[in-house]
Order: sequence, then C-alpha cells, then structure tokens
Amino acid sequence: MQKATTHIVKRGESLSVIASRYGKTTAQLVAYNNLSNTTLSVGQKIAIPGAGNAASNTQTVVVKTPVVHTVVRGEYLSAIAKKYNKSIKQLTSYNKLTSTTLRVGQRLKIPGAYTETTKTRVVEKKVAPKAPAPEIKPQIKSQIYTVKSGDSLSVIAEKYATNITHLKQANNLKSSGVFVGQKLKVPGGQVQAEPERLHVVKKGEFLSVIAKKYGTSTSTLKSYNNLKSTSLRVGQKIKIPGAGSSNYQAPVVKVEVPTEHKVERGESLSVIAQRYDRSAQQFQAYNQLSSTRLSVGQVLKIPSENYSAPVRPSTHTVEKGQSLSVIASRYGVSTQQLKQFNGLRSNSLNIGQRLKIPTASAQKTQHKVRSGESLSVIAQRYGTTTSAIISTNNLRSKSLAVGQVLTIPVS
Repeated sequence: MQKATTHIVKRGESLSVIASRYGKTTAQLVAYNNLSNTTLSVGQKIAIPGAGNAASNTQTVVVKTPVVHTVVRGEYLSAIAKKYNKSIKQLTSYNKLTSTTLRVGQRLKIPGAYTETTKTRVVEKKVAPKAPAPEIKPQIKSQIYTVKSGDSLSVIAEKYATNITHLKQANNLKSSGVFVGQKLKVPGGQVQAEPERLHVVKKGEFLSVIAKKYGTSTSTLKSYNNLKSTSLRVGQKIKIPGAGSSNYQAPVVKVEVPTEHKVERGESLSVIAQRYDRSAQQFQAYNQLSSTRLSVGQVLKIPSENYSAPVRPSTHTVEKGQSLSVIASRYGVSTQQLKQFNGLRSNSLNIGQRLKIPTASAQKTQHKVRSGESLSVIAQRYGTTTSAIISTNNLRSKSLAVGQVLTIPVS
C-alpha cells in the first residue's frame, strides 16, 4: 500500500493545480485533508493520498502564437478588420494607431486570434494504481458566511466549491444580489459534479456576461479555457465547467479591486474598458462622458460588472426654458454633437421642437478630402457607406472638393 506524501503550497498554486500534479481530484484532496473550502495559503501542508513514484514520459502540447497581419499594397484597415471578423475600433485601439492610414509592410496584431503548433516535451507521469479508486465526494458541513466588501454570490460559491444555484436555494434568494453584512447559509453535503457544457460566443458578448449566465466567474472561465486575456471573437467556443467538478475551481488569489483608473499616455477608452473586462459604453455612461476622448491624468470611475448604461430616448421635445447645452448635458452628449446630429446651423431652439438624440455607440471621426478621393473610396476606407456620409454631412450631391472636411460615422 502506498503511503501519503506531503506537498507544501507555493505562491500561485491552487488546489486544482496540486490535484492535477499528483493525478488526484480536488474533491479527494478536500476530503483527505478535512478542508472546509478550497482556499490555500503559502506554506500550507497538503497530504496527498497514495502518491506513488513518477515515471518519465513525453507529452504533446499545443502552443498558441498571436496572429500578426502584414499590410500589402491596396489594403485598407476596414478590409483587414472584415477579414479577421473584427471592428476598425478594435484594431485601432489594440495597435495604438492614431489614424486609419496604413503603409505597405506595416505589421498589425490581431486581438484574440492565434495560430496553433504542437511541441513534444518530457513530463512526469504518475504510476496509476492497479484498480482505479472511486472518487471521494467530500462531506462538507453547513456553515454561515457573512458577506464582506467586494463579495458577490459567484465569488462566495467558488470559495466553498459550490454554485450560485445551490446558494440561492439554501437562502431562498430571488436574485444574485448580496449586501455587506448579510449572513448566508452555505449548504453542506456532497458536491455533485455536473457535465461540462460548451458556449459559442455571439456578437457583443463579453467573458463576464457568459460567466454570469452560467453562474461562474470570469477567472474560472479564463483558467479553464487557458485564455491569456478576456478578449473573445464571434464563433469562439468556451468550455463551461460543471459545478462540483475537479476542474471547477480557479486559483484563489486575493486581489484589491480598483475603483478608479488614471488615464496614461496612449490609452483609449476601449483599451481601458477591455483591461477591466467592461465595455466602452459602460465607462462612458458611468462617468457621464460626452465623448470618448480622454486626457492624460484624467481619473475614471470603474463601473461594476453588472452596470447597465441607461438607455437614451431617440428624441427629445424642447420645453420652455431649455437650451441646447442643457439638453446635451441631460443626455451625456456635447452641444456640437446635437447640432451635427440634427443639422442645426445655430443654438436657437423653439418650444415643441423635436431633437434626435445620438446613441452612445454613435462614434465619429474627421476626414480631410485628398486629391483623387471619391465618396465611395472614403466610405470603403472607414468601413461605412456613402449614404451614411451624405446623411451625416447633409451633402446635396456626391461632389467633393480637395481639403473639404467630412464627419465620418464609424461603427
């Protein structure tokens, strides 16, 4: 009979990582060491049941290399974005471009795109016992947990190797919202493993949204899918671990959640939003920004993961005493945006006049017409349509003059 060995926890190790190293399950280690949860501390001793001698073996691993696109003659940024199923904004912010003009031979990094190659390495293979031992399902006693600042139901569920559904049922909760000081009953009993599921990423989905949908956390999905960032692409397949499975727990790391961000040189709103796993629209609405322009040193408040930007009405009827600047401030846009969006030549308004309110996602840029350029060429360059440019600039014909400045709507 093999003797148990002892493992001393090192920085960055989680219970699932240690279990995988010795060919065990997380549930076996929880039960064998009488642990009440999966949180570990550096230097903690973990007993490994029946750890045998290791034999050398080879293993083939997949190595992911980021995709880099080299610009060829005649290519526009919109064409490259379409080729890789990205937006112009994503390529611009990811490569820190100050304009959409490209040069032949320029190398562009494609966010969230990788090529895969295989390599063979030598690993330590555990000698398997003659007969597979049945998985030990830990018996965990019910206990009371007091909610602390920064806690969410998914964080508490992950800490105690359970899931959001079990916590809500045990506490008769109708929603996932919790408050500081609230006492929650953490159910005991056996941790039942659920089958792994597969989620196909749809347009507009973030990793945090997918995590919330399946009652898990962003860090769990990143760890389980070996993701280096939270960037996703449409059609990408994300594996969802079953609650209670040996791979369900992500490494538990105590981190201080920031509430503010100070803008640094070269940062854009989309880059900052991606860093905190939020959308640019969430940041813009939460900080009441009239545009996406930022200044170095500007302090932005970080919205919560569940923050929803208030929906703007499509129109506003002018009331007595209202000015264009008052209406613009009310909807979080600039006076200039309202004028351009409604084709106004002055700031004068009439009572009862209806104004169209631009949406938060309506982003625009300026373009100075060069010799030989036509509306169709400019539209193709920015990935928009000639009709959209004509409408935005109130043009009466398709004729352009060299040096003319156009406002370009960018999706």
